[in-house]
Amino acid sequence: MKAVLVGIHLPDVTEAEFSSSMEELHRLVQTLGFEVIGQMVQKRKSVSPATAIGEGKLKELAAWTGGSGVVPSSAHRHKSKAAVKAEAEKEAAEEVVEEDGDAEDASQ
Repeated sequence: MKAVLVGIHLPDVTEAEFSSSMEELHRLVQTLGFEVIGQMVQKRKSVSPATAIGEGKLKELAAWTGGSGVVPSSAHRHKSKAAVKAEAEKEAAEEVVEEDGDAEDASQ
């Protein structure tokens, strides 16, 4: 199996710290049995919730992996535990309403 390492270098991380982290990541990935075929570094002011790397780096990564370099707008977004709980409660409430409606239909 092959891997491309992608590192995001933030302003509050020194070059030495970043290099050390990337070297450790390289060793960990090799330990897992992957062959590291490349490495990319994206310098950013902060990490974006929408995407970790920019459009140009995404296309560069796609060239190595055979991907499209495009993330569809319907990409899965991580939901907070509170949001997941609220959705589950809403679905449960809707099921109760549907069941009550079915009971009325059956009694008529």
